[in-house]
Amino acid sequence: RKVRVSPFDFEPVGEYIAKHGMAEVYCFASDYPHVEGGKDPINRLCANLTAHGASQTVLEQFFVTNGEWLLPD
Repeated sequence: RKVRVSPFDFEPVGEYIAKHGMAEVYCFASDYPHVEGGKDPINRLCANLTAHGASQTVLEQFFVTNGEWLLPD
């Protein structure tokens, strides 16, 4: 419950979730504009998630709600 993981933009996070579940653990983060942040992290990760069948709920979790736990209001 208290772990969140932010993958690099080149990691197959959609595959991880499809194979192992735990969509509530992964959340978006980026070190953009630094090299390790990637050139287009949002679109790359969104494309990967979508290609592996991620639902709108999983996308919302990954890009919004899972990270809210780390940075509450």
